[in-house]
Amino acid sequence: MRRFTHLYGGRSARRRRDTRHTNVSSSVSSILSNRQMRVEALECRTLLAVDVTPTFQVDEDWGSGYTGQITLQNNEPTAFSPWRLELDMAGQISDIWNAQIESQMGDHYTIVGASWNPNLPAGGSVQFGFVASPGGSPAEPTGYVLNGESLGGVSLPKVSVRDTAFGETQSGYRLAFGTVVLSEPSDDVVYVSYATADGTAEAGSDYLPKSGRLQFAPGETRKTFGIYVRGDRDFEQDETLYIDLFRPSGATIDRARAALVIKNDDIGPNTRPTAEFDSALTTEGRSVLIDVVANDSDPDGDPIRLWAISQGSHGSVAIEDGQVRYSPEAGFVGSDTFMYFVRDARGAMSAGTVSVVVSEAQANARQLFAPYVDMGLWPTYNLVDAMQNGGVEYFTLAFITADPNNRPAWGGYAAYALGSDFDAQMRTQIGGVRDLGGDVIVSFGGAANQEMAEVITDTSALAAAYQSVIDAYDLTRIDFDVEGAAVAHRASIDRRNDAIVILQQNAAAAGRTLEVSYTLPVLPTGLTPDGVYVLQSAFDRGVELAVANIMAMDYGDSAAPNPDGRMGDYAIQAANSLHAQLQSVYGTTRTEEELWGMVGITPMIGLNDVTTEIFDQQEAREVLAFAEHQDIGRLSFWSLNRDQQNPAGELNYVDLKSSSILQDPFEFSSIFGTFDDE
Repeated sequence: MRRFTHLYGGRSARRRRDTRHTNVSSSVSSILSNRQMRVEALECRTLLAVDVTPTFQVDEDWGSGYTGQITLQNNEPTAFSPWRLELDMAGQISDIWNAQIESQMGDHYTIVGASWNPNLPAGGSVQFGFVASPGGSPAEPTGYVLNGESLGGVSLPKVSVRDTAFGETQSGYRLAFGTVVLSEPSDDVVYVSYATADGTAEAGSDYLPKSGRLQFAPGETRKTFGIYVRGDRDFEQDETLYIDLFRPSGATIDRARAALVIKNDDIGPNTRPTAEFDSALTTEGRSVLIDVVANDSDPDGDPIRLWAISQGSHGSVAIEDGQVRYSPEAGFVGSDTFMYFVRDARGAMSAGTVSVVVSEAQANARQLFAPYVDMGLWPTYNLVDAMQNGGVEYFTLAFITADPNNRPAWGGYAAYALGSDFDAQMRTQIGGVRDLGGDVIVSFGGAANQEMAEVITDTSALAAAYQSVIDAYDLTRIDFDVEGAAVAHRASIDRRNDAIVILQQNAAAAGRTLEVSYTLPVLPTGLTPDGVYVLQSAFDRGVELAVANIMAMDYGDSAAPNPDGRMGDYAIQAANSLHAQLQSVYGTTRTEEELWGMVGITPMIGLNDVTTEIFDQQEAREVLAFAEHQDIGRLSFWSLNRDQQNPAGELNYVDLKSSSILQDPFEFSSIFGTFDDE
């Protein structure tokens, strides 16, 4: 049995002890002499504070191999959790127990604890064994580093190899250079070995293999070495070879492998870009901006851009900021097509076709009062009862979101998805409303869960999910309530608007109408920039938006100070601000009256979530008067479930099933209900 131990009584020397029964007297004086020399040589060098003793022991040596073990004795008052030991050992470890080999680069090993001994306790030890080859008096490991700290008694610099890239030549060989650096200058000579290794580049055919040993003179921190790379005229992907460091002396390895990338400089045959079919929807007399290049691609990965256009048979086409604007001629209703051309960076071109459906401009939808109903609230709200006892004709049913399987479902509950018992109850309720002459708007989104555009990233699949709801309930009106983080998620906003265009095209092809509204958070000063983006994206992508509905509620004290008796005023201020923002989005494409017809107002009746804000019956009358004067498109409120008084009377908290204030049953419905009277 042979054991090598690093001792740190003065932590500046190393000694070796042979425990076999051999003649050790002659070696003692030599060891002591060596120890004395090392002490003297190291006296002026910086000593480490890590007091951990590694011990190497050979248990059995049969010549071609041996079994050994290493013990780490922690003399520190703190543990190493987890421990991670680096060392340099000539030979190959073929088996290990009570530890794991995390990595090996040449003779440089990184060893960590097993699952049952990941920590080196304070004042304790860990031990692991291994089988290695060759045997025959194996040399003691060197370069012990525990959790980044050298156990050699001195602070050693760290050696690293750097990534680099270089271009190949058309023929012959080019000399490329690898770079190895020290973290800091050393007072001693530092050595490290290196060798190339194949990645996607192969030795012989792509480069000449190279190995060697670098020497850093005292004070040097940078070394380079040359590698010959073979040039060719073949068009191919960039290729990579590796440089590995191992067997350091006077340093520890910090980064043992670097990538050397051979950049291809050959130009292959150019493949034409792919111009995909595009479609858009607009109405009579209204232009539409189409991003025709958005779904195009180039097989070679070359940049592509819009190059040219043709004219439509019934409208003019113009390039505008890299997109195409189609403007139908006066009085035209129907389908028109035109061509566009894309070009890649190397001059190859392709043509694509755009189809535009121009539908007849519809008169503004008649004024509509459609309060929100929380259909996920238990027990399920009775819509027919509200028609018969509250005089409500139209309802906005909230909310459909994505269930855990990304399917449309009421409240996001898988048990409330299409095809469920709850879905059957909804169909029955909606049928009962229509039998009495009313109708429903289904709203997607809301403050909770995820709206489907956030989780379904394919536009066609998203449109199909929405269409399944439209078909299930035979809808002619849908609403998208976008709030919280969703109003700032522009990728889902654009994707949703693209899907809405598909839905409206489907409806037009079937000879049906599909009225779309957006419901957005607002302040008295208007929509936030994120809210304006929702409308701008809808306009740019060709959505025929019927109503921009604002949630006139929960402003907060800074945006709406002293709200007592002023909630109606703040709602009116917000509607005026929205009208101005609609003008900035739609410009001259809509008249002022048409823009007012797009405005919707939805307050939260009674006590708001910001409990200093109370929207009472007088505030409702003020908003009604404003809505009728300006001929806005829609009035609503949150929610019909709350349009009643709590049996306990007035409350100081928000009740989901009452307004939390004193009122008659359906009193707010009675006030707003006169809005849509002919």
